[in-house]
Amino acid sequence: AFPTRRFSRYICDRFVLVRCFKFLYKVELVTTADIFEFTRAATKCPCDVTLGNGKHRLNGKSFLGVTLAKLSWDEVYVETERDCYFELEKFIK
Repeated sequence: AFPTRRFSRYICDRFVLVRCFKFLYKVELVTTADIFEFTRAATKCPCDVTLGNGKHRLNGKSFLGVTLAKLSWDEVYVETERDCYFELEKFIK
């Protein structure tokens, strides 16, 4: 018989391992059109997209979250669980 308990643990351990990797890029959003394009590109990413500045974090797929980050923070970083560089490369500095 196939050891389901061991298989489940392996999948769980593998999932935890995959989730440990994060991709972090500094982004520049200048205009409102940039915010619209960024949120449109972020929704194409198959994983969570988070904006941060070192202290706070916001949803990068939300227009409101991206607008708040642009207006409130001097430096904005995008963090993803998978590499979404090509979707967001226009904004990465």
